[in-house]
Amino acid sequence: MAVNLNLSEAIQSIQTDMANNVGINDPSNYQKMLGFNDFIFGASNPRTIKTEMGKSANNGKYRPVEIRYLPKKGNDDELDTVADYTCARTTTRREIVETLNPTLFAGDKFTIDEAIIREGTLMDVQSRMSLEMRDSMRNIRETIDKKLFTAASTNVGANPAASIRTATSVGKNAYNTIAMINSDGSLNADVFDVIKNDQEDNYQYGEVAIIGLSNSRRVFNRLAVGNIQDKGIDFADVNAQFGMSLYKDSWTPTVHGTANKNRVLAMYAGLSQFYQYNYYANSLAHSTPDLSIKTTIQDPIYPITYDFHLKYDDGCSTNNPQGFFVGQLFVNFDLWQVPEGAFGEGYTNNLTDFNGIVGYNITQS
Repeated sequence: MAVNLNLSEAIQSIQTDMANNVGINDPSNYQKMLGFNDFIFGASNPRTIKTEMGKSANNGKYRPVEIRYLPKKGNDDELDTVADYTCARTTTRREIVETLNPTLFAGDKFTIDEAIIREGTLMDVQSRMSLEMRDSMRNIRETIDKKLFTAASTNVGANPAASIRTATSVGKNAYNTIAMINSDGSLNADVFDVIKNDQEDNYQYGEVAIIGLSNSRRVFNRLAVGNIQDKGIDFADVNAQFGMSLYKDSWTPTVHGTANKNRVLAMYAGLSQFYQYNYYANSLAHSTPDLSIKTTIQDPIYPITYDFHLKYDDGCSTNNPQGFFVGQLFVNFDLWQVPEGAFGEGYTNNLTDFNGIVGYNITQS
């Protein structure tokens, strides 16, 4: 089989196939519920930071990621009386600039032998390449979800509002227990008040994202029915009015541990962000006759860009008349969490250790 020297161009068109060749319940396409990814990349979590990879990055030369955001204006310059009016300058509020190195990594690898193409497959090289890349991306998406979910669960912030509500400190890495399910299996409407009131008393707005499984899935499933009446309460309407996004994640027992499988993360909009670094950004380097391509490929579902390296070995060095392709997709990434200092001087005392992630333990009374 001759090497397709136009494969570098074909790689670009492969991306259009990956989103279309997915059959429902095809055994080769089964996948986990990736609630954390759905939240972090979803419309309910707006982008609140600017990220930029080092401009000097070139074909593997590593540069960190620069993150910029503007902290909340404090109360130091408030005017209480007309006597406070003055033209004296105050301290300029400046952007906070962080230079960070992604600490998480996810990748997948595949091999396509010429023998597979020669021995009767119905696919040509490009079609098989598309299938392998799609399957690799699915594996990577699941790994990214698990690692982001884990990073968030190990960085649960304080819940100052809950500390006031319960008169008990709910500090960092603490999970406030709430009985969302009554003893008879019905839903407890008061719990929605608790979660929403905590959010508002923590000075946050938008939809609260509840990420979990186990007991919380029982709640999610009932709400998904729509207009369900449970002891006279229309919970679908309650959920819609309070504004909550419910996400099931298959990794919950793995991330929290079986003993804590009923824990959920309540994520406030905009305060958790994904960032990544690519080695092969803005490049399509290739060499022949032993074809080697280094480029980037866009995920068909989430706004993730993968580094992609495709290497062809013609088999001559191993006295094999049949060669093979080796493909690798990978990405360096991390979870950015808003620091306490972003909330300004006026909020420091009552948002101590708060970072936009609060924990709840969903129980049945």
